[in-house]
Amino acid sequence: MTDYRHEIDFKSMMERLGGLWDLAEELASMTMTDASIVLGQLKTSLTQEDLESAHRHAHSLKGLVATVGCTRCEATASRIEKLIAAGDFETSRSLLPELTLQLDQSLQGLRQIIDDGQSSLQP
Repeated sequence: MTDYRHEIDFKSMMERLGGLWDLAEELASMTMTDASIVLGQLKTSLTQEDLESAHRHAHSLKGLVATVGCTRCEATASRIEKLIAAGDFETSRSLLPELTLQLDQSLQGLRQIIDDGQSSLQP
């Protein structure tokens, strides 16, 4: 199995969460469930060229992944959010495969960190 833990800025995530492992574990689990749903909603909104909905879903996804340290995914979601705000649906849609791959790898990285348990806290 490929190791995707490098996709997560674990130090930043733990700093953001006050070093609370239980909270990190809970948020990671929530993100693993919710991020894929929000990505699906974003794809649908972009296909329908629904500016308000697409912008909301891009912003939600950006926030979800930022909280748990998925920095590459956050950057791509932020880029898509800005493109949507400018009304550029075509470029936004063209970034979806990249965002999907980054999200998949980030979620695998989160799963690997959670599976490692609190041993992830060791330097």
